[in-house]
Amino acid sequence: MERKSTRTFVHLLIWAVAGVMAINAVAAEEGGQPKKKKKEGDPGKKVTLVGTVKAVKDEEGKLKSITLVVSEKEKYNVAKNPKGQKLAEEMNGKKVEVKGVLAKQKEKEILRVNSYKEVKAEEEADTGGAAPEENEEAPGLDEP
Repeated sequence: MERKSTRTFVHLLIWAVAGVMAINAVAAEEGGQPKKKKKEGDPGKKVTLVGTVKAVKDEEGKLKSITLVVSEKEKYNVAKNPKGQKLAEEMNGKKVEVKGVLAKQKEKEILRVNSYKEVKAEEEADTGGAAPEENEEAPGLDEP
Protein backbone atom coordinates (compact mmCIF):
# COMPACT_ATOMS: atom_id res chain seq x y z
CA MET A 1 0.00 0.00 0.00
CA GLU A 2 2.82 2.35 0.84
CA ARG A 3 4.39 1.59 -2.52
CA LYS A 4 1.23 2.69 -4.34
CA SER A 5 1.06 6.05 -2.49
CA THR A 6 4.75 6.72 -3.27
CA ARG A 7 4.16 5.97 -6.93
CA THR A 8 1.12 8.28 -6.97
CA PHE A 9 3.13 11.05 -5.32
CA VAL A 10 5.91 10.73 -7.94
CA HIS A 11 3.34 10.88 -10.75
CA LEU A 12 1.74 13.99 -9.26
CA LEU A 13 5.13 15.63 -8.87
CA ILE A 14 6.03 14.91 -12.51
CA TRP A 15 2.70 16.34 -13.70
CA ALA A 16 3.15 19.46 -11.53
CA VAL A 17 6.62 20.11 -12.93
CA ALA A 18 5.36 19.60 -16.50
CA GLY A 19 2.48 21.99 -15.84
CA VAL A 20 4.76 24.72 -14.50
CA MET A 21 7.04 24.33 -17.53
CA ALA A 22 4.08 24.58 -19.91
CA ILE A 23 2.79 27.74 -18.20
CA ASN A 24 6.24 29.37 -18.40
CA ALA A 25 6.54 28.50 -22.09
CA VAL A 26 3.16 30.08 -22.87
CA ALA A 27 3.99 33.18 -20.81
CA ALA A 28 7.30 33.63 -22.65
CA GLU A 29 5.56 33.39 -26.03
CA GLU A 30 2.96 35.96 -25.03
CA GLY A 31 5.55 38.44 -23.80
CA GLY A 32 5.28 37.64 -20.10
CA GLN A 33 9.05 37.56 -19.89
CA PRO A 34 11.12 39.95 -21.98
CA LYS A 35 13.09 38.32 -24.74
CA LYS A 36 16.59 39.53 -25.50
CA LYS A 37 16.58 41.72 -28.57
CA LYS A 38 19.26 41.36 -31.15
CA LYS A 39 20.99 44.64 -31.72
CA GLU A 40 20.10 45.85 -35.15
CA GLY A 41 21.63 48.57 -37.22
CA ASP A 42 25.04 50.00 -37.77
CA PRO A 43 27.68 48.96 -35.20
CA GLY A 44 29.47 52.19 -36.05
CA LYS A 45 32.97 53.19 -37.00
CA LYS A 46 35.80 54.45 -34.82
CA VAL A 47 36.55 58.13 -35.32
CA THR A 48 38.75 60.89 -33.95
CA LEU A 49 37.21 64.34 -34.30
CA VAL A 50 38.32 67.81 -33.24
CA GLY A 51 35.61 70.37 -32.55
CA THR A 52 33.87 72.59 -30.01
CA VAL A 53 31.48 71.11 -27.44
CA LYS A 54 28.05 72.70 -27.25
CA ALA A 55 25.82 71.56 -24.37
CA VAL A 56 22.20 72.76 -24.21
CA LYS A 57 20.27 72.70 -20.92
CA ASP A 58 16.62 73.41 -20.19
CA GLU A 59 15.33 76.02 -17.70
CA GLU A 60 15.79 73.56 -14.82
CA GLY A 61 19.42 72.92 -15.73
CA LYS A 62 18.77 69.43 -17.12
CA LEU A 63 20.98 68.48 -20.07
CA LYS A 64 18.90 68.43 -23.29
CA SER A 65 21.53 67.86 -25.96
CA ILE A 66 25.26 67.66 -26.62
CA THR A 67 26.78 68.59 -29.97
CA LEU A 68 30.35 68.46 -31.25
CA VAL A 69 30.74 71.28 -33.78
CA VAL A 70 33.63 70.47 -36.12
CA SER A 71 32.73 73.17 -38.68
CA GLU A 72 29.69 75.21 -39.66
CA LYS A 73 28.48 72.33 -41.84
CA GLU A 74 29.84 69.40 -39.81
CA LYS A 75 28.09 68.79 -36.48
CA TYR A 76 27.64 65.58 -34.50
CA ASN A 77 25.05 64.70 -31.87
CA VAL A 78 26.77 63.18 -28.83
CA ALA A 79 25.17 60.32 -26.89
CA LYS A 80 23.97 61.40 -23.44
CA ASN A 81 25.58 58.41 -21.73
CA PRO A 82 27.88 58.97 -18.71
CA LYS A 83 30.96 59.79 -20.85
CA GLY A 84 28.96 62.18 -23.03
CA GLN A 85 27.53 63.92 -19.97
CA LYS A 86 31.01 64.26 -18.46
CA LEU A 87 32.25 65.76 -21.75
CA ALA A 88 29.40 68.31 -21.63
CA GLU A 89 30.04 69.20 -17.98
CA GLU A 90 33.82 69.58 -18.25
CA MET A 91 34.34 70.90 -21.78
CA ASN A 92 31.28 72.96 -22.75
CA GLY A 93 32.44 75.76 -25.05
CA LYS A 94 35.96 74.34 -25.35
CA LYS A 95 37.77 72.85 -28.33
CA VAL A 96 38.43 69.14 -27.82
CA GLU A 97 39.69 66.03 -29.52
CA VAL A 98 37.12 63.25 -29.15
CA LYS A 99 37.76 59.58 -29.84
CA GLY A 100 34.64 57.46 -30.14
CA VAL A 101 32.25 55.51 -32.31
CA LEU A 102 29.95 57.12 -34.86
CA ALA A 103 26.81 55.03 -35.41
CA LYS A 104 23.28 55.44 -36.72
CA GLN A 105 20.42 55.33 -34.23
CA LYS A 106 16.89 55.92 -35.46
CA GLU A 107 18.14 57.40 -38.74
CA LYS A 108 20.48 59.87 -36.98
CA GLU A 109 24.24 59.73 -36.54
CA ILE A 110 25.22 59.61 -32.86
CA LEU A 111 28.76 59.96 -31.50
CA ARG A 112 29.46 57.68 -28.51
CA VAL A 113 32.46 59.11 -26.65
CA ASN A 114 35.29 56.79 -25.60
CA SER A 115 37.80 59.48 -24.59
CA TYR A 116 38.46 63.19 -25.01
CA LYS A 117 40.99 65.89 -24.20
CA GLU A 118 41.09 69.64 -24.54
CA VAL A 119 42.98 71.05 -27.51
CA LYS A 120 44.91 74.17 -26.59
CA ALA A 121 45.36 76.94 -29.17
CA GLU A 122 49.17 76.45 -29.01
CA GLU A 123 48.89 72.71 -29.75
CA GLU A 124 46.63 73.36 -32.72
CA ALA A 125 49.03 75.94 -34.17
CA ASP A 126 52.09 73.74 -33.60
CA THR A 127 50.55 70.66 -35.20
CA GLY A 128 48.68 72.32 -38.05
CA GLY A 129 45.25 71.50 -36.57
CA ALA A 130 45.91 67.92 -35.52
CA ALA A 131 46.10 67.35 -31.79
CA PRO A 132 49.19 65.48 -30.54
CA GLU A 133 48.79 62.10 -28.89
CA GLU A 134 48.75 62.04 -25.11
CA ASN A 135 52.18 61.47 -23.54
CA GLU A 136 53.87 62.10 -26.88
CA GLU A 137 57.52 63.04 -26.46
CA ALA A 138 59.24 65.59 -28.63
CA PRO A 139 62.07 64.00 -30.62
CA GLY A 140 65.66 64.87 -29.71
CA LEU A 141 64.97 66.53 -26.36
CA ASP A 142 66.82 63.99 -24.24
CA GLU A 143 70.02 64.27 -26.27
CA PRO A 144 72.81 66.40 -24.64
